[in-house]
Amino acid sequence: MKPSQPIAHQPYLDVQAYVTKDRSTIRELMCPARHGNQAQSLAEAIVPAGKRTLLHRHLSSEEIYFIVRGEGLMTLGDTSFPVRAGDTICIPPGTPHAITAGPRQRLRILCACSPAYSHDDTELLEPEPVVVPRAPRPPRVRAGRPPTAKHVGAPIALNMQSGANFKAVRDSLGLGQAAFWKRVFVTQSGGSRYESGRNVPRSVMTLLRLVYTSPGDAEAFLARLRAPYQALPPVRVKLYRDARSGADLKALRKALGINQATFWDGLQATQSGGSRYESGRNIPASIRALVILVFGTEAHARQQLETLRDPASGKVGKPRPPKAPAARP
Repeated sequence: MKPSQPIAHQPYLDVQAYVTKDRSTIRELMCPARHGNQAQSLAEAIVPAGKRTLLHRHLSSEEIYFIVRGEGLMTLGDTSFPVRAGDTICIPPGTPHAITAGPRQRLRILCACSPAYSHDDTELLEPEPVVVPRAPRPPRVRAGRPPTAKHVGAPIALNMQSGANFKAVRDSLGLGQAAFWKRVFVTQSGGSRYESGRNVPRSVMTLLRLVYTSPGDAEAFLARLRAPYQALPPVRVKLYRDARSGADLKALRKALGINQATFWDGLQATQSGGSRYESGRNIPASIRALVILVFGTEAHARQQLETLRDPASGKVGKPRPPKAPAARP
């Protein structure tokens, strides 16, 4: 239902993503149906690396693409040309178009439409690919490696701030208490306290959502975590790969040029908690594990996510022990 008064402010993290007709993942940042604006719409489109949107056209809307991140190949009418971050493309009404993401990085695009985007105004000019399901393969268990946990299809009980229902989630995955909580860097005794009703820290809750939800949900959630920090300047890999102590994280924050509140909110901690960490308080492993996910390059963040979900795939996700605090005079 359209709001009686236009909504002037839409926080990015409150926008749910969906797959549109051209097979890109869309977040409608401002649209008439939800926000009450009338003349135009603005959306974010994500095209995975190496993938292509279906050729389509909008019969009434003029559309403008602004490439925020990545590079690819734009098809516009009878022509094709390379595009990269910073480029702007105008798509007149009725013009067939599609875009292909480069092989190394997904494309992130801002799409402005006037009149506003409408499903009914979108005409596909090629059929959707037919996916033939493969027969399931029998599970393969390697010697000395515990079986990989299946993933919850949706974040069941993971949106709560209490761990009282985690035993049911853990049982549904067929995991013992130690194995379940170890994946998010929590001891068995700590996990037992959470299951008994102790509040779960934001950082642990975040890792639970990344590890135990479906792959698509985990990737979408990771994108939401990283989104507020996409425009920050690049920093040396060493600053976030080797960040273990409060001093290390303070150096990373200074290099990124952001204040304590913004930095520590990304790591799922309060500003006051972050201030104590920067002053020498031990940093929980769950927070250290989020550093690469939130502030690392996209490639490192995806590798970290893969390692968290499948510990046998690499060593990136294992946080190092904190440095011993320097002796005070």
